[in-house]
Amino acid sequence: MQYFYRIILLYLLTISAAHAMHILGGQVDPPLCDTLGKAYGCLAVNFQRVIKPGDAEKLREKLADINKISPHDFRVGMIYLNSPGGDVMEAMKIGHLIRDEQMSTFVPHDFTCASACALLLAAGVTRGAAGPLIIHSFYSPEFLGSGDFADANRQFDKISQAIRDYLKQMRVPATLLDEMLKIPFYKQKQLTIDEQAKYGLLGIDPVYAIVRKSK
Repeated sequence: MQYFYRIILLYLLTISAAHAMHILGGQVDPPLCDTLGKAYGCLAVNFQRVIKPGDAEKLREKLADINKISPHDFRVGMIYLNSPGGDVMEAMKIGHLIRDEQMSTFVPHDFTCASACALLLAAGVTRGAAGPLIIHSFYSPEFLGSGDFADANRQFDKISQAIRDYLKQMRVPATLLDEMLKIPFYKQKQLTIDEQAKYGLLGIDPVYAIVRKSK
């Protein structure tokens, strides 16, 4: 009975977080959600929003809140992604948090992960997408229609290198970025299952595969 009440408390907590950043209650012990041998159950939550500056810290706070309520019974081990993208640099901050927490990422069949959201997916220690996974090149809104090619070029190269470094840290092939850069920001490409595997967005991190503990 106590176990049941803890589930309810955790569910209500994640629902309350939705008012701040649309982190909604997900599932308890879904596939590929690992306890890491530190908890009795694994909780999945939904990330549903445009990625904006400050979201990484908000997510960190919500994870801490859940841990305070039930530090030994549950851990958040899975994030279901439903986002049209948003701020690239913030997406990479969230990605580092996801990886540090050894969380898995997944796009359910009725969710969509587009643009910068792909960087969140890449961070999962296990990852994949049943729903649409869409990529394209990035852009800085302040340069849209500005005619300022020189400054836009410098900013583009700076962000490109940041993404390349990030993907290396996530042990995801840089060919993902190469493919993104082929597609103008105003177009979209939906990745097939084979392409997800090719670009490292389907599967398990090789280091996590070594150290992974069973439930």
